[in-house]
Amino acid sequence: MNGTQSQFAASIRDCRATLAQHLAEAIKELHWKDFETLVDLVFRAAGWIRVSVLGQHAKGLDLELVEPIMGDRYVVQVKSCAGLSDVLSTAEQFSRHEYRRVFFVVHTPDTSITNATKIPKHVELVPPERLADLAANAGLTGWIEDKVS
Repeated sequence: MNGTQSQFAASIRDCRATLAQHLAEAIKELHWKDFETLVDLVFRAAGWIRVSVLGQHAKGLDLELVEPIMGDRYVVQVKSCAGLSDVLSTAEQFSRHEYRRVFFVVHTPDTSITNATKIPKHVELVPPERLADLAANAGLTGWIEDKVS
């Protein structure tokens, strides 16, 4: 109203930010298999179709996905801990001709990633804070809570 945000909207925004912070920390505590499953659930909740077998690391990837509207193919690499060399190695392994984009999901990135300026354009880095937002928007807060209980 008149360009100002209501107190309810501001309160909700603050609570969502706090939730995302807690989820990001909880995600770091997940068992590697649960972390991989969470990433799969986030993409599937967005309507993407997994065409690889979860957990069978064929071709060096963790997930192979198809976006159903356009039929574009994507690859997802899931790592608990990783550095820039891991990102660059993954980017090199998967060309942008074969896949539209490479998602590199990591819950504990080292400083070489967080300070990187040379990540290839076809690679989308998904740090824990971004994954936490995606998980919350996908309705997976309770799932994460159950896994870290």
